Amino acid sequence: MNPYAIPAFLKDFALRLSNAGYGCFLVGGATRNMAMGRKPEDFDIATDATPAQVMKLFRRVVPTGIEHGTVTVLLQEGQIEVTTFRTDSGYSDGRNPEPV
Repeated sequence: MNPYAIPAFLKDFALRLSNAGYGCFLVGGATRNMAMGRKPEDFDIATDATPAQVMKLFRRVVPTGIEHGTVTVLLQEGQIEVTTFRTDSGYSDGRNPEPV
């Protein structure tokens, strides 16, 4: 049994998106850490909501990577990096997409 369940504030975040008609998935290192029984260090969400739609739903949002569809939602309990579903193409450096 995994001692690190999804925190209540993250469930509340997902519920707010869902109630507004958007889907979301927990992605990134948090999913890996939880699967390995480790405490997640940060939380990343992928969603069909655009950055502008996320900014309308949450009071404190930082446009951390708007050009890539990413904003950071600041909550009292922590922060959540939120990225809109996207298609990447062209990786000239093998890591960072050029057009998104």
